[in-house]
Amino acid sequence: MNKELERYCELLVDNKIIMDGIFKFEWTMNTVSAMLLTGKDTLADAEKIKECRTLFKKNTNVFSLFRQYLSAPIICKMALSEDPLFYLEALKTICDQIDDSKVFRSDYSVIASMIIYENVELTEARSYINKTKMICEKLKNDHPFFSSSKDIIFAALLAVSDIDVDNLLLEMEENYKLLDGQIMFASNRELSRILALDLGAPGQKSERFLYMYDELKARKMNFGREYELNVLAVLSCLDYDTEEIMKMLDEVNNYLRVQKGFHGLSMTSKERLMYAAMLVIKTIKPDDYVIDNIILYINLSKAIATAAAAAAA
Repeated sequence: MNKELERYCELLVDNKIIMDGIFKFEWTMNTVSAMLLTGKDTLADAEKIKECRTLFKKNTNVFSLFRQYLSAPIICKMALSEDPLFYLEALKTICDQIDDSKVFRSDYSVIASMIIYENVELTEARSYINKTKMICEKLKNDHPFFSSSKDIIFAALLAVSDIDVDNLLLEMEENYKLLDGQIMFASNRELSRILALDLGAPGQKSERFLYMYDELKARKMNFGREYELNVLAVLSCLDYDTEEIMKMLDEVNNYLRVQKGFHGLSMTSKERLMYAAMLVIKTIKPDDYVIDNIILYINLSKAIATAAAAAAA
């Protein structure tokens, strides 16, 4: 394992230990938060996170959407900012503006707010919010088959990225045609979105994705067929040697499988593989804001789905 990849592995494990010590019995969200911190190449500051947790509770009411599933990640984001309270208030303002018509109200609005806040100047946020809503409407009206409750996040990703939306939506449809009829994944539509975010030849990307999925499966590295596959889609879009990517993934997976909190009842092998893939992506593309936003989206969306399922059980 190369030194940089090993450093990120150790950082994730250390952050997970710190988060587990702060937020008891929130294993899923603690891993999510640990990955957010690792993505920023930062070791968790336990005291600052505790201070931000107190600040968070004082400035959100018990029925706030911010407290539903995403409180720990938001608190970590506050701790990463120079002015934690300003970050929280700005996030609330953006979320309210996204939701001014009460159409998009969900945890996904919070994730979209994070993406907008972290990628544009606050003085320009309103124009990007409007652009996000326009893309949502375009997706709903022109591509209803691909529309879902997560449209607001995808639209925010596009709004803050220098990507031609019309070309991307066309490529999204082409990707779906290429994937459909191969292996029916539960998230084919979502995969088509992720693959379209890298505007290369769709056939090449989809074929590389399918090759990597089958090859990793043959090597006993089975990706889950929902959110986990979206991370593999990101990996398949990287301009990096395919064999080297799979070697790195195997090394990280083997490293994590013996770490506390990354095996057994704490984490499934498919979830561990997803986090391993995120670390490989971070090592190969440490400063790519588009990829950082995609990983944020996948990480938090997966956490929301897991927490919602646990609450309904």
